[in-house]
Amino acid sequence: MNLELVANTNGSMPTPTVTVESTDKPDMRLTEGILIAIEGFDSDPRELWEIPEVQKTFAGTLVSEGFLSILKCPELTESNVIRSESFGGLEVFLVSRGLPLNILITGALMDKYVNAIQSANQIIREGYGF
Repeated sequence: MNLELVANTNGSMPTPTVTVESTDKPDMRLTEGILIAIEGFDSDPRELWEIPEVQKTFAGTLVSEGFLSILKCPELTESNVIRSESFGGLEVFLVSRGLPLNILITGALMDKYVNAIQSANQIIREGYGF
């Protein structure tokens, strides 16, 4: 599944195109989650997590609307750093808080992420009846 979303930004920033790719392959269940790729900021020298529009408008909205419930769980390297180049749940969570994606994922940070997922699950249950 590919879906393009165009986020509204002020006239000075490029309009990002977001491609949502489901990981539901024939041998995988939909419960594997969704990954998000953000495009449109290639000419911006900042990292995505440093761009306020990505932090607040995009990632912050995904978190506040409960989307952490459907985004792919993180894949970490042996040194507890995120492996993926696309945005899954942990990546969106980090960006929404202005944290870099190459941050060391500590137990305390993972606990905050798990709490955010629990809140997201509640938002989805209450808002969408799941």
